[in-house]
Amino acid sequence: MYSLPSPFSWLLARTLGNFHPHITTRPLLDSFNSTPHTTPHTTHGPLRIPQLTLCDPPDPLKTHLDPQTARIPQPPPLHPITHPPPPDTQQPPTSPAMGLLSVPRWATRALSTAASPLPTTKLAPPSPLYQLIPSTVGAPSLSSSASDDSESTYATTDPDDLDPDHRSTGPSRQRGAPFARLDPLVVTAALLATGMFIVMFIWYPFPTTIHAFVAVAVGVVSWTMGSWARSLAGVVLRKPNLYRYSVPQLTGLAVASILTIYWLILGIHPPQEVAPPLNLDGERYFIAANLYNNEDIIPRWTGQIEKLIDHLGPNRTFVSVYESNSKDSTPELLRDFGDRLDAMGVPHRIISDVTERWWPYPTSPERIGFLANARNKAMAPLQSADSDTRLPDYDSYTKVLFLNDVLFTWEAAVRLLATKHDDDPDYDLACGMDFGASGLYDTWVSRDVCGTPTRPFWPYVKDPATVQRVRDEKVFPLAACWNGMVAFPTKHYLYQPGKPGKPAPAPAEPTRLAKRGWKMVDNSTYEGGRMSPALSEPILFRASGIDACDHSECFLFSYDLHRLYPQGSGGPKIWMNPSVRTAYEEHWYRWNNYVLRIPMVQWWVRNWSHGLPFEAVDWLWERLARHRDLCTWAALEKHAPERCPRLPGAKKNPWYIG
Repeated sequence: MYSLPSPFSWLLARTLGNFHPHITTRPLLDSFNSTPHTTPHTTHGPLRIPQLTLCDPPDPLKTHLDPQTARIPQPPPLHPITHPPPPDTQQPPTSPAMGLLSVPRWATRALSTAASPLPTTKLAPPSPLYQLIPSTVGAPSLSSSASDDSESTYATTDPDDLDPDHRSTGPSRQRGAPFARLDPLVVTAALLATGMFIVMFIWYPFPTTIHAFVAVAVGVVSWTMGSWARSLAGVVLRKPNLYRYSVPQLTGLAVASILTIYWLILGIHPPQEVAPPLNLDGERYFIAANLYNNEDIIPRWTGQIEKLIDHLGPNRTFVSVYESNSKDSTPELLRDFGDRLDAMGVPHRIISDVTERWWPYPTSPERIGFLANARNKAMAPLQSADSDTRLPDYDSYTKVLFLNDVLFTWEAAVRLLATKHDDDPDYDLACGMDFGASGLYDTWVSRDVCGTPTRPFWPYVKDPATVQRVRDEKVFPLAACWNGMVAFPTKHYLYQPGKPGKPAPAPAEPTRLAKRGWKMVDNSTYEGGRMSPALSEPILFRASGIDACDHSECFLFSYDLHRLYPQGSGGPKIWMNPSVRTAYEEHWYRWNNYVLRIPMVQWWVRNWSHGLPFEAVDWLWERLARHRDLCTWAALEKHAPERCPRLPGAKKNPWYIG
């Protein structure tokens, strides 16, 4: 009977045994380890069938594996079978070793499981380049049963694992182990995004979607950059792995790459602050400030003042600071500041004082009167009737820059001085925007053009026409403001010879701590209304002097401008400049002047944060919050646009007490 040559029989037996679990090829394989077989004589004589033996396996990671292609290794080439000589010269073999064929056991193992189904996951999809092959650690031998083969462990054919100098010495990864298929790059990006969200929310606990957007952006950008870096490294090192991604993953990488490129084009750093051109011809600037327990910000505050003076010119500026009752090192720091101003040749007046500070509650008339007096002392070199206090050339100063204890930059101060409403460079009062943990800080002072209190969140005002200017980031009008830093011309605030230089006394009111309640102010036609003190120039800071209608001295500063302008004149030009952002705390200053100025963040804010989220907040504010003053300040209404609703009377206020 004619039989196949042994190499082909051996391969056929192994193939049948692997592709059909019910075919047992062990007897056929065992027959190859028995005595040699013979075949019918050919024209050259009988052909001796070589014996098939198994040798000890070499290390499969060190031999016969091609790291360039990572294919399943093939057995070594078969020794050629030499045809016997003609019958008249044929001799029997003289050595048992002649005609033997050695096949390594590791090759038979690889062939035995080459067609085994391989596990796949979403994070590690199948590919022609990186397949899973049985681990050689604990792999079954030829004599193992089929059930043993099915329980073999699996390892990946990563080229680094195939490199004997870099392969891991630890146990192979078990199939089905938790997170065994997670991409480390995805895990790293997710951890970075989560960490960024937590850090931002802890540092900036503000109700906004910006935290989530920045976190997602960090995760997307880090994963995208890492994926391309890994692929590039694979190409350079001739270990490409880009084909490992499935079609959905490649689609995600393409979308993430487009977003990353777009964000990078927009910018991931805030633009540098710039100071606009300022016409200095004939201009002189009076810089005034009140400070109290501000040792933490004074070094930075004074540094920005010095840079502003360098820009404006030492011969064009005067610095007046009034500080009182500080318990920290503020007085000493201000003395050092005065020494530096002397060295710069800048005239100045810096006063540290000790006075009585007492009031029953933060909005009480006692506190408002104290703060009004402190601000008037800072303005005294321009307004005082005392010639020793008043500057000899007081009337040569054209603009006042008045600052609270806020963080700011000298460029922002220049932008405030150069404020324009469209093409109108004139203003009676130009205000910046001050921010705190809740958003816009001084909403007790600021009022929109209709006289409605502003809100702490964007867009800050209710009037639709003003909202559009806020959306366009343009200078917008208000009825009253202060908000950390203001600029105003000196014409209404300079000393007037023959004038008292102090607020006129208010009409007599009951000297009791009355509960705050509604009253009509400065409307003589309203029965039971109250009138403000008589107005005269120079305009000074003052308290309201009206029982139960106590208000901020800074609000009354704007309110007196409305009283100064007659009805029909158009009213005072009070503008708020959204490019001037100050804050009372360092991290909120960074939030508003760095984070919110990043172009990528501004893109998100314009396209989402200023949309549906704020519409929901606006809806809640209109139904739950107070959006009218406790008292009606009638002077605001006479200059309000016709589109504005009427200020409320007593019947519209449930807190009316008669």
